[in-house]
Amino acid sequence: MMEAAMYRHWSDLQPELLGLVLKHLPSLSDRVRLRAVCRTWRSNSMLQPLPLPFPWLTLPDGTFLSIPGSEIHRIPVPEGACCQGSIDNWLFLIDNGNVCSLMNPFSKTALELPNLVAVWEREIRYHSDRKPIFYKLVVPSPLDSSPHSPVVALIMDDGCFHTLCISQPPIATGSLRDNKDPRLFLSDVVFFNGKLYAWGRFGQLFIVDLD
Repeated sequence: MMEAAMYRHWSDLQPELLGLVLKHLPSLSDRVRLRAVCRTWRSNSMLQPLPLPFPWLTLPDGTFLSIPGSEIHRIPVPEGACCQGSIDNWLFLIDNGNVCSLMNPFSKTALELPNLVAVWEREIRYHSDRKPIFYKLVVPSPLDSSPHSPVVALIMDDGCFHTLCISQPPIATGSLRDNKDPRLFLSDVVFFNGKLYAWGRFGQLFIVDLD
């Protein structure tokens, strides 16, 4: 009986012990490897309350640097798509046709977004020489648990046109902030306690009503 107990299958590890192991793994890549051992570990690990893992940094060549450990990871994306940012564990992709989407690189789940490039260009139609160079996307709650959460995108260019787009994937539900008023030149956005805050270029703090 003792010998049989010594060689129990890894999937029989109690969820409480699995949670203790996960809490000692601050690296996202290590947590992914643990969840890949078997289905039981994967399902049990999703039930564990864990602190946020250390983030990955996007490098200019499209690879990702894992902190800690300094591991370099290359995550395949659909052909013709380019990674323009991320939200939590989701990559923000834009393909050659300017189709925007969010993709979880681990589960391969994808959410289509409105064509943010087209919306941005419509707002600055008299300045066609400009191109968006930076996107920041924020959500009020993690997409893994709330896949229908609204997505807010702040689009910036190399000039003074900063556009805020509020969408409910896959249909846009919000318009954009009016760039004609200099007070509304936004430089950052963040969700906090369920509210969307926007930071103005001249030091103003706005609360944006999603309704």
